[in-house]
Amino acid sequence: MVKDMTRGKPLQVILLFCGPLVLGSLFQQFYSMADTLIVGRFVGVTALAGVGSTGSLSFLVLGFVFDLWKICWVVWPVGGLLCGIAALILSGRK
Repeated sequence: MVKDMTRGKPLQVILLFCGPLVLGSLFQQFYSMADTLIVGRFVGVTALAGVGSTGSLSFLVLGFVFDLWKICWVVWPVGGLLCGIAALILSGRK
C-alpha cells in the first residue's frame, strides 16, 4: 500500500507514520524489561549484570541497523544499491 504523505493535514500524516515506530520501540522496551526480570529472578546477579552491561551495545547495534534500512527506503534509487550491499555484507557472502 502506497500513501501520498504530501496530502492531508501534516500533523495527522506524521502521527500515522510515527505510530508503528513508537509501537515498535514500546515492544522493545517491554522485551528488555521482561529479559531483566527473568534473568534477575531465575539466573542470578552475575547474569543480570551481563544483561545490563550489554543493553546499551544492543541498542546501538539495533539502532544502526534500523536506521540503515530506513535510509534504504527513503532514498530508494541509491537505497536499492545500499540494501544490496548491506545484505551481502551481513550474509557473509563474497
